[in-house]
Amino acid sequence: MLGDEFTRIRAKHRSPLAAVFGLADCVAAMAHTPETLSNSLAFLQMDLVDPDFHKHALAHSRGIGRRAIRRLLDEAVAAGELQRCDTARLARAVQGLIGGSLLQWAIDRRQAAIVCARISIRCSSHAIARRGSEDAASAERLREADT
Repeated sequence: MLGDEFTRIRAKHRSPLAAVFGLADCVAAMAHTPETLSNSLAFLQMDLVDPDFHKHALAHSRGIGRRAIRRLLDEAVAAGELQRCDTARLARAVQGLIGGSLLQWAIDRRQAAIVCARISIRCSSHAIARRGSEDAASAERLREADT
């Protein structure tokens, strides 16, 4: 089911980097209100302490979550949207930014959860955006990803 969601998100975006933002939007959309996020955190508590639940949470986190992000980052490097980098480490960081952004959103409540997640990803992607002759194209892709 989640693999199908990834496929849908990827098909919707021409740019791999835009699809990273699409994944963040999908995750953030699950937190309509701080109460909704709080409910998810209650389930996370079970995932952290019960070995059977943790096994599934870990498989989801490393598998569908991080693997999907890394695949998109690899595509973004190949497309010239990002500089060559360690996409495995970057995927882990992006995954952490998405989750952390949602927690910060629940505390701050200044903007929508999706906006908070996008701001965090935009900051990290600008730091490694492709430099040189492709600046204009990379900047355009980042703008497209930010809408």
